[in-house]
Amino acid sequence: MARGEGSSGAKKSKAEEALPIAKEK
Repeated sequence: MARGEGSSGAKKSKAEEALPIAKEK
């Protein structure tokens, strides 16, 4: 699910919430 949650998860968190992470899965 979350790949870089430790590195830049905070920044990706916002982008993931805004963008459809369904295609990333």
